[in-house]
Amino acid sequence: MITNFEKPIMEAMKKRKKIGIQKGVEKGIKTMVIELLEEKFGEILEEYIKN
Repeated sequence: MITNFEKPIMEAMKKRKKIGIQKGVEKGIKTMVIELLEEKFGEILEEYIKN
């Protein structure tokens, strides 16, 4: 059973975990976008260099 003292601590931990997950997802999406851009522009640059 959770006491009145533990309850706010548990709520704060849940919020922190949620924020951590959101930050991780955002970072993952940014990394993925950067990789996709490098892939696309890398191909374009290779074609440009060949020509």
